[in-house]
Amino acid sequence: MRIGSAYMRGVLCLALFLGFICCLVPKSQAATPLQLKIGDISAAPGETMQMPVSLDSTGQVSGVQFDLIYDSDLLICQNIRVGGIDSDFSFMANEIELGKQRVIIYSLHDLTLTAGNQTIVFVNFQVKQNAIKGQNCELNLNEVCLSDADAKMIEGVIVADGQFTVENLEGPDVISPTIVNIDPIHGEDDVPVNKTIAITFSEPVQSGATMGFASLKTGNTLVDFTYSLVDNTLLLTPTNDLAYATNYEVQIPAYAVKDQYDNFLVDEYTYTFTTCSNTPGLTGDFNGDNCIDIEDISTLALAYGTTQDNEHMDLNGDGVVDLYDLVILARSLEY
Repeated sequence: MRIGSAYMRGVLCLALFLGFICCLVPKSQAATPLQLKIGDISAAPGETMQMPVSLDSTGQVSGVQFDLIYDSDLLICQNIRVGGIDSDFSFMANEIELGKQRVIIYSLHDLTLTAGNQTIVFVNFQVKQNAIKGQNCELNLNEVCLSDADAKMIEGVIVADGQFTVENLEGPDVISPTIVNIDPIHGEDDVPVNKTIAITFSEPVQSGATMGFASLKTGNTLVDFTYSLVDNTLLLTPTNDLAYATNYEVQIPAYAVKDQYDNFLVDEYTYTFTTCSNTPGLTGDFNGDNCIDIEDISTLALAYGTTQDNEHMDLNGDGVVDLYDLVILARSLEY
C-alpha cells in the first residue's frame, strides 16, 4: 500500500511531539548543572498567592516539561501563567488530576531560553478557608524533562522542591495587590474583536491614583475604552470593536489600583495580544493561526481521552478525543 508523503510527515510530527511529552528523546549532559526551583511560600486561609517557578540555565534549554504536585486539600490552583520568557515560546498548562498540574514550554523554531536565572511560570494558588495555621504540604516538581534545541533530553538537572505553610495575618495588612491572571493572556492570538479585557488581582481592589493613565493601544494609537472594578477584577471594555488581525498593548501603571488598606499595585504591568483575522476558521485550527500545524497537534494531544468540553477536537464525532482524531488532524498538516 502506498501512503501519501504528507500523511507520513504528519504522523512523524505527531510521534516527535508525543516523544517530547514522554521525554523519550536522546540525552545530552549539561556542561553546567541546571536547576529548576520552587522555594518555600506561606499565606493565610482565604488568601491568594503567586508562586514563581524559576530555571537557572546556561542558555541551552529549548523545552521544559514538569508536573507540579501539591495538596488539593489545602490549596486551590487558580491558574498558571507564563513568566518572563520570550513570547515566541509556546506555553501549555493542564490539570492532570486534583493536586497535579502539567506544564509544557517549547519552541518550534530552535530557540533557547535566555541564560541565567529567570521565572518561567507563575502559579497562582488560593489557600482554602478551612486551612489551619501550621498546616503544610510539599510542593514537588515531578517528571521533569528539559530538552535542548536538537530535541535531546538534558541530564543532570537539579530539582529544588518547596513547601507551603499556612500562616495567620498578624497586625495590619501591608501586602500590595498583585496581578494573578489576565484574559486574554500575554501573546495570545485569535482574540475576538469584541473582547472585554479582564485583569484579576490577588484581592479586591479599588481605583488608585493612576487608574486614569491605564491604556489600550495599537502602535502609537490609543483605543478608547471604559473600565469597571468588580471585586478583584478590572474590566476594560473597548468603546468600539477592535480591528482584525491587529496587535494591541495593554498597560496598567503602578498605583492604578489599591486594596482597602491603601496598599497600591507596586509595579507597572504591560502585555500584548493579537486579534483574530476576518476569515472563516479551519477545522482543526485550534490556535486560530489559519493553518493546521504542530501546535494544533500538541493542543489536541493534551485533550487526548477527554469526552467533555473539547467537542470541537472530536473531529470524527465519536464522542471522545482519541487516536482517530490525531490521525485525521495529522493528514491536514501544512508545511
